[in-house]
Amino acid sequence: MDDSASRHTVYWPAGWARDRLVHASSEDIRTLSAEDSDLMFDSLRGALGPEEHAILFDEMTQNAKARERQSRLDQGLSANPLLDELTPRQRLPVLATLEEYCSQGPWGWVAYRTCAFDDEVKWNVLRKRFDAFIAKQFEPHIYVPEIKAAADRFKIHWVEKPELENASVNQVAADYRSLCKTSVLPEGLAHQMCLMIGDKELQAILDSPIPTPHPVHKQLSIPYASAVDASAGEDLELDAWHWEEHRHYTSFKVALSSLTDDLFLIVMRTIRSPRELSVGLADDKVYLSHTGRFGRFVLGVSQGDEAFSRR
Repeated sequence: MDDSASRHTVYWPAGWARDRLVHASSEDIRTLSAEDSDLMFDSLRGALGPEEHAILFDEMTQNAKARERQSRLDQGLSANPLLDELTPRQRLPVLATLEEYCSQGPWGWVAYRTCAFDDEVKWNVLRKRFDAFIAKQFEPHIYVPEIKAAADRFKIHWVEKPELENASVNQVAADYRSLCKTSVLPEGLAHQMCLMIGDKELQAILDSPIPTPHPVHKQLSIPYASAVDASAGEDLELDAWHWEEHRHYTSFKVALSSLTDDLFLIVMRTIRSPRELSVGLADDKVYLSHTGRFGRFVLGVSQGDEAFSRR
């Protein structure tokens, strides 16, 4: 604040102060007389100076938006009015797939634990955070009955065998094939791929804030699991051929946010095989829905940087 601005005194009508002003609605301000309103705002401009005056009005604007969002939620509407124009299927495209392929029972994924068998506290934190990340994917639409029903049916079937500590992709795939043969997995959980949580995946989930900040492409990391092709290791010569001919991986990283989105749709409808999905997803890349034509997130690189454009 400059010297001339500091010589001004703010005029506050009776019962008013800064805290009341920044939280006041338009209706509150209209209760003031025209004289009181003009004196208050004119004195604020003189006392604060342009920069701090802009900060004050930005705070008032943000508080007004927060009140509007809360009012909509209290009425059973979306915090974002644009969402209310969308049908449930437009909000959550996977609904159409569930209705056609899995109208009842659980839907989701089988996930393997291959780490932290000596630290149950850390693993329990992982499980809670994993669930929290999934819940955040449904949260903007959870008041829509069809989406609430789908969210309630979503399930991760955890396989936690100490003998699979530090297991390889091929070992996990073999156990998953055995699981599919020896137990009756619900249709919505039996896929061509399963998930795996090892040390790197665990750390990414523990380190990532909930929810993932936006814009996501500005982050250096996001929470992810590893997707494992169910046929990995079943025919090593075929695996080698897939790599040589098509650069197909038997495993790739997938963002947790994609598990309830188009990845499930693609795998359930067998639109593309897990190996086809893996193309271009080297060790530092993560499959991420709705991120442009590449469908990937590069770990350790702010994807607004020039470095990302060359990846």
